[in-house]
Amino acid sequence: MEEKDAGQAEHLTLNQENVRCYVGVGASAGGVEALQELFQHMPPDTGASFIIVQHLSPDAVSLMDKILQKSSSLPVQLAEEGAVPQPNHIYLNHPGKTLTMKEGKFHLESAHDRNQLYLPINLLFQSLASVSDVHAAAIILSGSGSDGAIGIGSIKENGGLVIVQKPTEAQYASMPQSAISTGMVDLILNVTQIGSSLREYLKNPHIQSMHQEEPDHMELAEDYSCILNAISQYSDIDFTIYKTNTIYRRIERRIALNNFHGVEEYLDYLLSTEEERAQLHRDLLIGVTSFFRDEEAFRHLGENVVIPLLKKKKSIRLWSIACSTGEEVYSLAILLCECMEYLHFTADVKIFATDVDQNAITTAQKGIYSESLLENLNQAILDRYFEHTSGGYLAGEKIRKMIVFAKHNIFRDAPFSKLDLIVCRNMFIYVKPEMQQKALASFYQLLVDDGYLFLGSSESVGDMGDAYNLLDKKWKIYSKNKQYSKKDISMYPALNMFGNFSPHQTERIQKANPLQKQLHSTNISEKLLFAMAGPSVLLNHEFKVLQVIQGGGQYMRMQDGQFDGGLSSFFSPSLAAFLNRLLLDSRKISDGIVEKRATGLADYPEEVLCVKVRFFNLTEGEYYLIQIKSEEKAESEAADSPMDLRELKDSRIQILENALNESNWNLKLAVEESESRNEELQATNEELLASNEELQSTNEEMQSVNEELYTINAEYQNKIVELTTANADFDNLLLNADVGALYVDENMHIRKITPHWYIC
Repeated sequence: MEEKDAGQAEHLTLNQENVRCYVGVGASAGGVEALQELFQHMPPDTGASFIIVQHLSPDAVSLMDKILQKSSSLPVQLAEEGAVPQPNHIYLNHPGKTLTMKEGKFHLESAHDRNQLYLPINLLFQSLASVSDVHAAAIILSGSGSDGAIGIGSIKENGGLVIVQKPTEAQYASMPQSAISTGMVDLILNVTQIGSSLREYLKNPHIQSMHQEEPDHMELAEDYSCILNAISQYSDIDFTIYKTNTIYRRIERRIALNNFHGVEEYLDYLLSTEEERAQLHRDLLIGVTSFFRDEEAFRHLGENVVIPLLKKKKSIRLWSIACSTGEEVYSLAILLCECMEYLHFTADVKIFATDVDQNAITTAQKGIYSESLLENLNQAILDRYFEHTSGGYLAGEKIRKMIVFAKHNIFRDAPFSKLDLIVCRNMFIYVKPEMQQKALASFYQLLVDDGYLFLGSSESVGDMGDAYNLLDKKWKIYSKNKQYSKKDISMYPALNMFGNFSPHQTERIQKANPLQKQLHSTNISEKLLFAMAGPSVLLNHEFKVLQVIQGGGQYMRMQDGQFDGGLSSFFSPSLAAFLNRLLLDSRKISDGIVEKRATGLADYPEEVLCVKVRFFNLTEGEYYLIQIKSEEKAESEAADSPMDLRELKDSRIQILENALNESNWNLKLAVEESESRNEELQATNEELLASNEELQSTNEEMQSVNEELYTINAEYQNKIVELTTANADFDNLLLNADVGALYVDENMHIRKITPHWYIC
């Protein structure tokens, strides 16, 4: 008996290993026809297990297995608890039950036992994405609502494939359209094309080897390094800090999706196609986020961190790193508002939200989200913190005013400081361990003594464990350990965007990508060694801060307001104006060095500041090095007389007045143009109003015609019933009449014969 059980287990294991892909298929209204057409054109040798979830009434009796079996040569059956999916099989969900994958087996759960909103397609996709050793794909067909739109994010995050039926073809386009609006869909196809595209994708050798175990520290092959460095140039992001196996999988996805079988082919295509560079960039940065993702984690954060902070501080500074499209940041703002209302207390809250993806930041700044992304929020939260608009829901002013969004790379750009809480969830799972430790060391320095750190549930502080005290083991909430001895670990490594590969390949990348060049520390390190003499700040040609050296000095500190990485974000207004003048002067001097002393700065009235600016005109670009130190008044009097700031102010005022006059002139022109356009718009608006009235009247007429048609239809239905009854009565009369009769029409064709006729 034991040998038989062992043989069955081995058989199941072999079958499971043969499954190339778990394909989740979501359908709702209008999905029966789409499913029939999908599997009628599905190749029989994909090697995938197809798991279908429909929106079914708990009391319904589903006949979908019998209906679908007529359209497909693949075996169709209802999924059973604990069963192992087989390749080239179709499985269906039971009415009233959710269907998910758990440890390679089907898991069924009653929908009535769940407290959350019933979204079975999302649940299936999320469970398939958690399977690490088998590829996952999601297909969304016709349906109303938006189920599946959140779940495809998990599939995409895990390197899976997302296919959606063309909305124009679907009977109900709501589900496909909601999925497309997330920006995570790979293919939008007619139903008849999905099967062949899926088979071609799964047969690609790059996909077949995707889930083979590879160590994170493995070296990228030369061609992959070329691809990675090309996209690094395009995006201004150093992707070499990402885990190698993650990078491999996402590059191989793009190779398979574009139907290439060789890396060289794809590299040439990438270098010559702007659209593909943008698509690969989006795939490498893909981030899954949602409002109150891991709701229990936010509850623990509120109890263990937010409420204690609010009780002892009137001003709180938070930094949300890798904020993506903003759902997490707005969740934090809502949490803070709810906690303040609970405590009947109001604090000054500033949340810095940053991400390397400018497109994501732009979406977050707009703060408009579709209904599908807000399904997890209860109606009370929606009414309190969001405003309903035509495009979905807009984040309200109450939470928007707390947040400052900015594009920012934590491994290169100057960080925020004096923070009470740093939120960095689910970013470390993508980057290499050594970069994680450098970031954590920097976080320690940026947090105030009683600050907190909030990581993702699958992340940890690693070797920096002594620097943080663990508050919540499950949800990875930490507090800063004030007793920890600080380690001097640099946060911003030098970037080498061209890697180690042949000059020929470097030339290919440079010719195909006339993109922004990076600052190569190897080219200017010698100059910087002679230039740096203590705390200083390095700027680029746009006067944006590139690097802070030895803290930047006591006069460099974060300023309130919109963060743009410029002088005004790091220096007081009067000092920023003074520095701006010296930066411009340094370009006019042959050696590029300007050194001035100044007194009477509005923000430092009692101090004498010595400011030195060095200008570097290098092949990589133009750079400025700023050094600021304070001098005793005795030293200042012995040296050259300090710069008269009144002249600087007068000159600055004159420049601003000229600029203001020019702006006023341009404004007048703009106002005149605006008035003329406004008149045109008013005329257009009147025409639209007239058209609207006509449409309303037409609509009323259509409604009345529709009512008449309903009435006529009802009358016809009654007539049909009467005729059916009369016909039945007549047939009964003929059958029971003891008379032989033959009925013919005008053409002498026999219409009816009574049974007695045959006897006669």
